[in-house]
Amino acid sequence: MISSSSLKISKAAIGESRENMNGLIQIYTGDGKGKTSAAFGLIMRAVGRGLRCVVIQFLKGTTSGEVTIARNLGICNIFQFGTKDFLTPEYPQERIIKRTREGLEFAKKVLSSGDFELVVLDEILTAYALGIIGEEDLISIVDAKAKRTELVMTGLKAPESIIERAQLITEMKKIKHYFDKGIKARKGFEF
Repeated sequence: MISSSSLKISKAAIGESRENMNGLIQIYTGDGKGKTSAAFGLIMRAVGRGLRCVVIQFLKGTTSGEVTIARNLGICNIFQFGTKDFLTPEYPQERIIKRTREGLEFAKKVLSSGDFELVVLDEILTAYALGIIGEEDLISIVDAKAKRTELVMTGLKAPESIIERAQLITEMKKIKHYFDKGIKARKGFEF
C-alpha cells in the first residue's frame, strides 16, 4: 500500500525554484499535425502552476479551438499576426509579410520584457520555411529573450543555428494524413 506521505514531491524532485531558473528554448517542428496543440498543452500545464503565458501567432488570423478555449478561460493573452487566409496559392502576399514583420517586432518586445514565464511563437518557423522571415530574424528573436522566459517556437522547419540554441526539439512527422485524400480541415480537429 502506498502512503500519502510517499506521494509528496520534494523540491529537489521537481528542480530549482522558478526564480532561479533560466528559460529554455523548445521547438515543435515537422510536417506532421499537432505542433500548435502541443504548445497549447504546455500552456495549460504552465498556467496550472501559476506561470504567466502569452501566445503570438504568425500567419494565422482565424480563431481555432485552442485560441477559443484559452480566451474563454482567460488563461493567456493571444496575439495574431496573420490573415484569415493561412496558406493561399498566391502566398506570401504583401499583407502577410507586413503582418509578420509587425509580429516580429511585437515578439521581441514581449520576450525582452521579462513579464512572462512562457512565450509561444506559433508558426514562426513556418514563416521562416516559406521565406517570409530570415534566419537572422529568428536569431534576433532568440537573442531578445529575457533570461527567465521559456520560449516555444512552432512550425515546419528550423535553421541549424536555432536548432543548436534549443534545449528541446520535438519533430511531428507525417506518416499519413487525410488532407492528402482531399479531406478538408474540420472544425474541432484542425481548427
